[in-house]
Amino acid sequence: MSYGDIWIADLLSDEKKWNLDGPDGNIKYWHDLRKEPRSFFSRQTGDGSVMVWATFGFNGQVGLAFLDGQQNSPKYTRKSSYAICRKHRGTKLGISA
Repeated sequence: MSYGDIWIADLLSDEKKWNLDGPDGNIKYWHDLRKEPRSFFSRQTGDGSVMVWATFGFNGQVGLAFLDGQQNSPKYTRKSSYAICRKHRGTKLGISA
């Protein structure tokens, strides 16, 4: 097996969590530049986030999962592994941390 063959068989993953009400400093919205900016954000309950988990392989994106609500380890593992396995059903995958 050559070095190139290893990369063809490899899968990479990453996740990003966005707080929808903007407490992390990423407050952005589309608006008409000819008008005054308006504020649409309020933080009353502290809720409102989404986590996007993606897997990439040699040929591009393999899986995409949206994780909503509170995540614990079993729930996160089950949802993220489903995003990989639904595309590679029947394929032997070696998952490393």
